[in-house]
Amino acid sequence: VSSPSTAPHAALRTAFGGAVIMHPPLLPLLMPLLILGFGVRMVCTDKGVLYLDNTTFDRVVGGTAAAFVRIDNEYSYGDESDEFLELAKWAADSNAKLLICSVAVEPASSREGLSADGDDDFGADDSFSINVNDDDDDNDAWRENQDVAERFGVGLNILPQFLLFPAGWQTPQKPQIYEGPREKVAFGEFLQRAAGVWLGLPGQVERMHSLAAEFRSASPERRAELLAIAQEEGHPKDAAAAYYIKVMSKAMVNDGFIEKERSRLRHIIDDGAVSGNKRVEFNRRLNALASFL
Repeated sequence: VSSPSTAPHAALRTAFGGAVIMHPPLLPLLMPLLILGFGVRMVCTDKGVLYLDNTTFDRVVGGTAAAFVRIDNEYSYGDESDEFLELAKWAADSNAKLLICSVAVEPASSREGLSADGDDDFGADDSFSINVNDDDDDNDAWRENQDVAERFGVGLNILPQFLLFPAGWQTPQKPQIYEGPREKVAFGEFLQRAAGVWLGLPGQVERMHSLAAEFRSASPERRAELLAIAQEEGHPKDAAAAYYIKVMSKAMVNDGFIEKERSRLRHIIDDGAVSGNKRVEFNRRLNALASFL
């Protein structure tokens, strides 16, 4: 069905059963069908997120960039989802060779209790429960990406899960499971350390971060060289760079200083002993100290 339109409003164009529909008046009638997915899949895009399924996963993951993959329910929501989307925006605005990906898993058992016409078959006194399990006999499981979750040992009752696949990853290599706080900055700290990418946490300086990463395991002689480089390259008016130099200087005479300082700052923050700008500053220092880990 095709019909030109000269009306001032834009015409609806969508693939539907092989036909092209261009009748705006039909939109109210078509929306229920579109929502139910009869021939059309409605996709929401989020900045920086690459949505994968079981047909595209291996074509993307394992390339020249590390991939941080969320395996979650089909419709993610809540604080954890918001933090993940903020991470994706952050990575997109950086130069990091890092992909932020998401695989939506829809357990087929979530459709139990629905009749063929989409209406529930339960009476007023019936209760509706979803039994999430890995049913090998479910011939439609591959359609909902359950095979991706099963492949990496992700149980459908503990979603979401976050997995890091390094650049060049190949089967049967296991991904690294992220077990930290589901927060943007915590995600970023983990990815910088585990994937070796640079995102730049608040309070971090890229050049100093690179020197600090080598400093921790360097010999005393090399530490002295790294400190000299930091003092030479760090801008004297850059408070963040100055803090790196201070940490290096103290660690030269006290090898346990970095861990003790991290514990001290974390204890002060967790106890609520500081707030406002001081709390922000202490968190920035913690991020700088993370460069040494």
